[in-house]
Amino acid sequence: MPELKFVLAGRQANLAAHAFVSALGPERGETRREKVAEASDAERKVVEPISLATLILSIPTAVLAVIDIVDRLKKRAKAQAVIDAAKQAKAEQQVDIYVLTADQTRQPVADLTPDRLLDLVAALQPPPS
Repeated sequence: MPELKFVLAGRQANLAAHAFVSALGPERGETRREKVAEASDAERKVVEPISLATLILSIPTAVLAVIDIVDRLKKRAKAQAVIDAAKQAKAEQQVDIYVLTADQTRQPVADLTPDRLLDLVAALQPPPS
């Protein structure tokens, strides 16, 4: 089953993860955390930002499909809360949070609009059968 993945990059990723997961709300289901070895400062200057991640949060997209039952306005409010949590993590803990798209491209959550975030999530869901 595909998963929506958020990549947290920064020294305080664990602290930021707690607040970020809370912003996702109870609909998120079980969130899987995957620790990643942190790169040294020298490596940080030359590597792909995804390799800077210290934590990856994975959420089953089947759980996210339940969110589709609610109307678009409620979804937009939830997406904005997720974006705000990413902005807060960046400002307060110096942690960047990215969402991995269907083609594994990273998109900074703090720079997205609610509609764009919802579109990225929708692209990860399997087509209706």
